[in-house]
Amino acid sequence: MTLESPIAGGQEEKDAALTPRTQEFAGHIGIDLNDPEDTNHLWLARKAVREPLPDGWSQHEDDDGFLFFYDAILDKSSWEHPQEGYWKRILEDERRKAVRENEVRSIEEQIATMAEGEAGRQMLKELKARFIKADVAALEGQMMSTRSQVESMQLNLMNNLPDEEGRTREQVRKHMERLKKELRQTGEVMRGMLMRLEKLMKPEEDEPEVDPHKFDLDDQSKKKKDVRALCVYVCE
Repeated sequence: MTLESPIAGGQEEKDAALTPRTQEFAGHIGIDLNDPEDTNHLWLARKAVREPLPDGWSQHEDDDGFLFFYDAILDKSSWEHPQEGYWKRILEDERRKAVRENEVRSIEEQIATMAEGEAGRQMLKELKARFIKADVAALEGQMMSTRSQVESMQLNLMNNLPDEEGRTREQVRKHMERLKKELRQTGEVMRGMLMRLEKLMKPEEDEPEVDPHKFDLDDQSKKKKDVRALCVYVCE
């Protein structure tokens, strides 16, 4: 059993046939194949089985043809994909985005009627900020959990304490470096979120005064496009 060949193009990946390997992985990360809404996320399972494994991991088959994974750093095997927890979190993110899309749709008509004033813009800004803050909070929780593991390993190494899982000092050190790498990558994602939030909360420059008796059709069209663009952001 081998990993599936990559398919070029995001849409092709979403439309690709569901293979037994993809279906199996979809079940592992919690995609409900009997729920039409949840099957919209099957592209995650297709992508996951094509992604390279983390450092130190390799994929193998047992004598019966069942797939398992080996971690050379910790010298252990697992039936569970090493990135299963990661893809479960991505699935939850995608479900959250779907909820956001429904929320935005429910207020989009109301926002559109405010396009010529600041009320609509402000409403969308607040909605957008709320979503970013929720993402930041969720990511912060993940980072705190990983940091806790790293700090515990560092403490054990400094005090020459035995590892609870029976790993050697070298295995603990290498695993700690792997977790630190994950933290750095997650930190970059967090940094991008905070930069977007800062930009969102920054006051806009004063716009030139407009003659209230002059109706500019192009300007009205531009404002409506701006509102629609903000709507699209929160559904990304």
